[in-house]
Amino acid sequence: MNQEALMTLQSEGFDRMLLLEDADMALASEPLLTPLYQIISSEDRLRIKAGEEHKAFASLTQILDWLLERRATRYTILLIAGGGALLDMGGFAAAIYKRGIPTVYIPTTLLAMVDASIGGKTAIDYKGVKNLIGAFSLPHRVIVDPLFLRTLDSRELIAGYWELVKHALLSGKEAWYAILSFDPINRTAPWSDIIQTSIETKQVYVSTDLYDLGVRQYLNLGHTIGHALEAYSHKVATPNRPPLRHGEAVLIGLICELYIAHARTSFPIEPVRQLISLAKELQSPYLFSCKEYGTLIEYMYADKKNKGDKVTIIALEELGKPLRIEISEEEIKESFDFYREIFGQ
Repeated sequence: MNQEALMTLQSEGFDRMLLLEDADMALASEPLLTPLYQIISSEDRLRIKAGEEHKAFASLTQILDWLLERRATRYTILLIAGGGALLDMGGFAAAIYKRGIPTVYIPTTLLAMVDASIGGKTAIDYKGVKNLIGAFSLPHRVIVDPLFLRTLDSRELIAGYWELVKHALLSGKEAWYAILSFDPINRTAPWSDIIQTSIETKQVYVSTDLYDLGVRQYLNLGHTIGHALEAYSHKVATPNRPPLRHGEAVLIGLICELYIAHARTSFPIEPVRQLISLAKELQSPYLFSCKEYGTLIEYMYADKKNKGDKVTIIALEELGKPLRIEISEEEIKESFDFYREIFGQ
C-alpha cells in the first residue's frame, strides 16, 4: 500500500476517514491493509459481503445507514477497498449520501484496477439488470497496488485479464500482440506495466466522454452479450452451474460480438481465432442451450447503448477501429451457435 498517498490524504483537510471493505478480501489481504488500519480506527471501518450477488438495495442501504451512524459529513472521505462490485456500490452510496462525499478507491482485483476504479461509473443492479441504477461520480483518488494480485485465486485473476484483452483489441495491433505474449498465470510477470497501459487506454475514452454518450461506449466491446450472460448466469445458477464472473462473461461477449463483426465488417477472422485459443487455454467454457437464447436476447434489450427497439453492440472494423452497429436477433443467435460449436456443445 502506498503510505505516501495515505499520508497525503491525512493532510488534505478531511474531517474523518472512513473505510468500506470487502469482508472476504480483508481476511485474505490483511497484511497489505495494515497501513490503512494504522490510520483508521476499527469503529470507522465497515466490512460487508461484496460480489455481484450483493450489489443491490439491501447492501446499499447498509452502507448509507453506516455513514449516517458514523455522522459522515460532506468533508468526510470514504476509502473503498475491494473488487469492482464493491467500488460500484460504495461509490454510488457516496455519490448520493448528502448529494456526494469524496471517495478513494483501492481496487484489490485485476478487473477493478483496470475497469471499475477508472471513469466514475457507480451503480447497483436492479431486477436482474446490471448497473441499472447509478450515477457518475469520479473518485478523489485511486490507489493501485499490484501486490493485491498475489491474494487472488487463478479464476479471479484470469477473469480480470479479459478486460485487458478488450482494451488491447481497442488499442490496435501493437497492444494486441503485446497482450498475446503476456502470461497472466505468472504472478511475477510485469503486471504494473500492463495495468498502467490498460488504464491509459480507458482514460483516453473517459477523458473525452465522461458521461458515456459517445466514444466512451466503445469500451463496451463484448459487453452487450457479456452483460446479458452474466446477469442470466446469476439468475439460473446452481452448485453444478456457478454464475459467471464479469470478465468471464465479457470473454464470451467478445467472441460472439467479434464473430458478428467479422460477418458484418472487414474485421479479420485471425484475431477471433487467437482469442478462442486463449479462451480454451485459460477458461472453462460456460455452456448454454438454444432454448435459452430467447431469454438472453431479452436481457440485451435492456442494454444502455440501445436506441429504440434495436440491440446495439460495439464491433471492430479492424484492430483499434471500433464502431457501433445495430444487430438482429438472428445475428445474435448465429453468434451463439458459433460459440457453442467452438466449445463442443
